[in-house]
Amino acid sequence: MKRVVCVVLVVMTAFAVYAEQLTVGTIRGMMRYSPAVVKVLGEAGYNITIRPFDTQEELIKAAATGSVDGAFFLAQPVIAQIKGSVMIPARLMNSDFCAISTDSSVTVSNPGDLRKYTVGVVKGHPGHAAVTRGMKVFETQDDMDQFKQLAEGKYQVAIVVQEMVPSMARASGLKTYYIQQPPLMRTPTFFMLGSGKAAHRKPVEAAFKKAMDSGAWEREIAAAGQ
Repeated sequence: MKRVVCVVLVVMTAFAVYAEQLTVGTIRGMMRYSPAVVKVLGEAGYNITIRPFDTQEELIKAAATGSVDGAFFLAQPVIAQIKGSVMIPARLMNSDFCAISTDSSVTVSNPGDLRKYTVGVVKGHPGHAAVTRGMKVFETQDDMDQFKQLAEGKYQVAIVVQEMVPSMARASGLKTYYIQQPPLMRTPTFFMLGSGKAAHRKPVEAAFKKAMDSGAWEREIAAAGQ
């Protein structure tokens, strides 16, 4: 019996040592979903290290330069901007684009309401552009700049991904804010592999498909959101 246990331990140790190593990035607001990603890819034979980023711009840059091997969860238009990236087609989550304000009297329940206020967006962000199409807006360089300018009163409303708000508010010093509901737009988000990691597409895609088909992914996500 002891021999069997020893053999099993040796095999498990060898598997851990030779398992494929992947560093996967995400924004801090999504860190609570990391265990679900680690579990799914771990069962596919990957040893995953999660690296958090304060802004989506930092995450995109890391994916584009190879600082991370993959990322979650990103919308298709964002992934398309990253040269050489590979989108895993399983729809894993949704991003809710909401209006956020520092003024409790501001009310935004649909995109048309934005026309009543001054609005700040991140320059070149496809989600922000879709929500504010045809409108005059204030453009900022990145998420951090957007939140700081909102805090400074440069505009009344900012368009943001709801999951990013807590971490970006802390990082930018924005202390009081009101997230408008319902979301102005909801878009599906995916897992992506960075440039040079296309060889992992089939096993990674199969791992997520298996988890989704079995219901395991939904259970893991539900548990993470509690």
